[in-house]
Amino acid sequence: MVFYPEKWLSYVDRFVEAYEYGRQLLGHAGKEVPAVSGSLDLLCPDAGTLLLCSPHPDDELLTGALALRLMKEKRCRVINLAFSLGSDPNSKSRRFAELQDACSVVDFEWRLAKQPLGFDNIRPQAQEDHAEWQAMVEMIVAHFQEIAPDILVMPHAGDGHPSHQGVNLLACEALKLYSQQREKHLVVAETGFWHPQADPKLMVSLDPVDLALLLSGLEKHAEEMARNPYALQMPARMMASSGRGRELLQGLGEGKGGALFAELYGLAVYDKGERQQWSGKSIVV
Repeated sequence: MVFYPEKWLSYVDRFVEAYEYGRQLLGHAGKEVPAVSGSLDLLCPDAGTLLLCSPHPDDELLTGALALRLMKEKRCRVINLAFSLGSDPNSKSRRFAELQDACSVVDFEWRLAKQPLGFDNIRPQAQEDHAEWQAMVEMIVAHFQEIAPDILVMPHAGDGHPSHQGVNLLACEALKLYSQQREKHLVVAETGFWHPQADPKLMVSLDPVDLALLLSGLEKHAEEMARNPYALQMPARMMASSGRGRELLQGLGEGKGGALFAELYGLAVYDKGERQQWSGKSIVV
């Protein structure tokens, strides 16, 4: 069951109102131009499966715009694969419960990369223990084989958090092995929460209702929000991503109009054990 929380929609609407007021101050007449229409068909088939490789509980929603759009518009199954439950052993059980509650808000399925409480160390330095690292890679390959995703979402290589970089390394190694056995290529969308990507290929817009839905799920990560309420900055972050994406994906000096809120993703393809750059046009949806 999907919830549409009025309180978070009211919160998002205040950003919309502030933006429209700013446009008036600049002398811009009328409402902002609607989002550029585009197709999600190149990314995932109807009723396909999207797999989120999430470093921590909350990443499934902080960068969940693409998953939410595909679930709603193409009836995709969304599975959140949580690699860890954070670094504090005393908080793992609590964060596990919050993860389940948050996923239930947006109708994402969930599973842990390792039972019972996820991986303990997913930072790049974990590669120094070769045997343990290879065991983790094999666990991820097993999840890929069982789920058989049509599209996979993970942090990009330069995302500025050690655990996000570690998940990228783990997922990339697992993808090379898994894609050797796969008969068709696998599309990978790369997120950038801690550090923007220099060359995004996909801009996914969200309307205020869907953004409010993600915020409602993030509210379930209550202790993390109490420590640092970064979810409150999400509308502003997505506004900045929309402005940046218009220029980078529509052409420098050409970007105008479009959605107020958007998430940017890199795109790549894994085929027969090899990572390939996205060869198609940039996608704005």
